[in-house]
Amino acid sequence: MLVKVLYWVEVVLGFGALIFVHELGHFLAAKANGVKVLKFAIGFDFWGIRLFKKTVGETEYVIGAFPLGGYVKMLGQEDLPGDGEVTPVLPEGHYLSRSVWARTQIISAGVIANFLLAFFLCYGAYLVGYHRYQPEVGTVGFESLQAGLRPGDVVKSVAGDHVESWTELFMAYALQEAGEDVEMVVDRDGEEVTLQIPVLRDPDDPINFPDFERSIDLHVAGIVAGSPAEEAGMEGGDRLLSLDGTNLESWNHFSSLVYARPGEQVTLEVEHVAQGGEVPERETYTLVLDEADDSYAPTRTLGIGPGEAPVVDAVLDGSPAAAAGLRPADRIEAVNGESTPRWRDVWMAIEFAEPGVPLPLTVARDGETLELSVLPQAAQHWGIGMWGLPVIGVVHRAPEELRIGWIDPEGPSAEAGLQQWDTLVKITRTGDDGEDQAIELRSWNHVYAILAHDNLDGGRLRVEVQRGGRSLVKSVAVAPDPGGKRRGMVGVYGGLKQERVRLGPIQAIKPSLFKPFQLFDEFLKGLRAMFMGRVSPKTISGPLGILSITYSAASQGFGDLLILLALISVNLAIVNFLPIPITDGGHFVFLMYEKIRGRRMNEQVQGALLWAGLGFLLLVFVFVTWNDLLRIILKR
Repeated sequence: MLVKVLYWVEVVLGFGALIFVHELGHFLAAKANGVKVLKFAIGFDFWGIRLFKKTVGETEYVIGAFPLGGYVKMLGQEDLPGDGEVTPVLPEGHYLSRSVWARTQIISAGVIANFLLAFFLCYGAYLVGYHRYQPEVGTVGFESLQAGLRPGDVVKSVAGDHVESWTELFMAYALQEAGEDVEMVVDRDGEEVTLQIPVLRDPDDPINFPDFERSIDLHVAGIVAGSPAEEAGMEGGDRLLSLDGTNLESWNHFSSLVYARPGEQVTLEVEHVAQGGEVPERETYTLVLDEADDSYAPTRTLGIGPGEAPVVDAVLDGSPAAAAGLRPADRIEAVNGESTPRWRDVWMAIEFAEPGVPLPLTVARDGETLELSVLPQAAQHWGIGMWGLPVIGVVHRAPEELRIGWIDPEGPSAEAGLQQWDTLVKITRTGDDGEDQAIELRSWNHVYAILAHDNLDGGRLRVEVQRGGRSLVKSVAVAPDPGGKRRGMVGVYGGLKQERVRLGPIQAIKPSLFKPFQLFDEFLKGLRAMFMGRVSPKTISGPLGILSITYSAASQGFGDLLILLALISVNLAIVNFLPIPITDGGHFVFLMYEKIRGRRMNEQVQGALLWAGLGFLLLVFVFVTWNDLLRIILKR
């Protein structure tokens, strides 16, 4: 609890520093140009509500009760003009008595201060060290797999932009035009490979999402309560080394070995986290694996499934399938002599085959029947649910619709009145808390994941389907599936692969100078993509979202907080200098007008513009806060 409080203290002080430095820039520039500063406020003191107030000389220093920003009040410079009267003789230290150039310095100083602060924040982050997710590819989906992307590839650039982290990779991908191909350069075992990767966009998503994911590290990120791992005494941060003497290549490799041995005893060798420069200790645990339903082949069934033909759509280069002679468009008619009329039958027969034991395949190709033999692997190198077979290296394209292609005539769904070619829409089940949960279905994988829930034994599900333009709801019993599969569980889960970036005092100078400009460039690209319709405004975060992200950064480490504050500082500088009336950028536009025309803008016109700018910012504030609330409510 105390640690969480300290994180929040860091967040509050960090935001306070950003506001303080911005307003300090205005304050110092005003003083340097002989303008009197009447008030220096951190936070707003609406209706005179303040946490602190002290007057020193001509300036009142205030900490307002509303921590939404800050301001510097100068003699003669009001955020909103008054009645339009012009004072013929301006008193000493009056803001309007200074030249346009002097006033431009004062208005711009806050933005400049935030940019300078970003340099120092980046420098501090490099010195202390911060974490970043490596741009290494883990699992790969169908589209990118066909384009040549492979698990283990380390992405070096996207659309010509150099990337050093997964965040930079994702941002570069997200800003591309959906439906087009983007050039991606990857490092594959020391060799640079240039690929054309499709840019994917689900109409329901506010941004492009790739069909490939980050790589998972072999370090233990967490341990499940009551699991074999906890009972054996394993600790978070342990690095997995081997299972029963087999060296582990990746988290997917570890998972595939464990899944195949439910209820069995295994020996797991780990390396403990080193303390204070010590040599890491190794320890071997002997434990009995838990058992759980397989996510794609649960021991429960509704007696329905997809009816996709068992046709191979892609073969991974260098895979056992390629070595066996399988090709795209081959139809797998039988596995080990057993007929496979649907792709799921192929998946069930091969996914759980014994590694290293030859498996006969009967394949139809161009009107001919071929007999092939494939040697399944133990390691999963990529995976896209039941549509991919990592053990041999082939993949089938997942159906776009959740249509029932196969129905057991004697099964529970047929008994309930479901029919072939009905489209699944929703399943309502009883949640772990005993309450009904209506689940919008996303894929057949999702359907099988629901059936893998422990609380479904002997129960019923309400299944909503579309048939001929009508919506029907049927109550379907959950029956045992003799073809289902249990999988082994250690009770640990891995974290996304990260690296800690830390540089010396001299080394850190150059990247610290470069980083704020990189952040500036990313912001402008994001803004441009939003205006071009490539990114939805729903992706914008408001105060609640920014606080949540900042807290997460603080909990990762002080350096992570510093690098995020640098990003926010740059964003604050840019937003403040957008040509919106009432922002610093708006005032800059007024000054440029005065310089070009030789006189100030009509106060009534300026006043109307300032009110319009204020109204616009209030609307934006409400919109982004609504976005944040939706994310919290929907947990998006």
